[in-house]
Amino acid sequence: MNRRTFVAALAAAPVLAAPALAQTELKLAHFLPPRHQLHTKIFTPLAADLAKLSGDKLKIRIYPSGELGKGPNEQFNRAKSGIADITFGLAGYTSAQFPATLLAELPGVAATTAEATEKLWRVLDAHLKKEFAGTKVLGLWVNDTNLLLTRTKPIKTLDDVKGLKIRVPSALAGEVVKAWGGTPVAMPVDQVYQAMDTGVVDGVYIGPSALRSFRLNEVAGHLMLGTPAAFAVQFLVMNEAKWNSLKPEEKAWIEQATGLNFSKKAAIVYEEEGNGGVALFRDKKPVTEIAAAEAAKFQAAADKVVAAHVADLEKKGIPAGKILAEMMGK
Repeated sequence: MNRRTFVAALAAAPVLAAPALAQTELKLAHFLPPRHQLHTKIFTPLAADLAKLSGDKLKIRIYPSGELGKGPNEQFNRAKSGIADITFGLAGYTSAQFPATLLAELPGVAATTAEATEKLWRVLDAHLKKEFAGTKVLGLWVNDTNLLLTRTKPIKTLDDVKGLKIRVPSALAGEVVKAWGGTPVAMPVDQVYQAMDTGVVDGVYIGPSALRSFRLNEVAGHLMLGTPAAFAVQFLVMNEAKWNSLKPEEKAWIEQATGLNFSKKAAIVYEEEGNGGVALFRDKKPVTEIAAAEAAKFQAAADKVVAAHVADLEKKGIPAGKILAEMMGK
């Protein structure tokens, strides 16, 4: 074959594609809108971090706004059943499943989101993992501290809460609101805007980051500061069978990108967003900072709830006192 014939044959030969890069893709489902801070500042960066760590061998595809199934209350079961590989949810939406985990929501357990998150991880292995059976815990953190938002009535004293229908994120938060004289209404956060707008509830007990992420600044007329610090526990979990099916290097990449430090980052994002929400609200609407004497009344009522709740869990065989003591480092 002369040179000209060889070149012609080479040009006519089919071009072989480069071998495809072996890649694992994980489905991460959440119910939040894409504008929410967790989507933009936590989940999207997590996907980018895993792609970078793995050289694009491990990827996360995010499904926001309930794309893999509506209903925030079903998020844990979606991961456990394998409908999604990874899901985000709130422990308080299915309170009966997470009694030990929800101890971190008790008023007075922690002062900041990072502190509460560290306390959760301090007892995760010994006391909480069994509540997450069927999944691998990737993240466990709390939101910004719950405050009272009301539609029309300003709250300046404990007596002002009496008779108000207040949306709560968990049964435990409901007991606190009940001790303050309010009527708790359990409801996922994505239903709060309409409930506030139409008067189904008179107020909401929630972290102020929701003033921006769920636009509650549009429907709330008053914000009160000074209630005891209390949070809502949130999780990011992975289907256990899917986790077990991963290669050792894939597990290592995920563990490097998640865990305590990842969780603290999520908690701090909430705290920063909460501060921004209060500042946004303060610019246009009244914010009440209750006097120390009134704050003490709120705390005293909450303390009774804490004592009763711990005693109730102990009767059910859950060592709540021991768990709280270990959370506190005692």
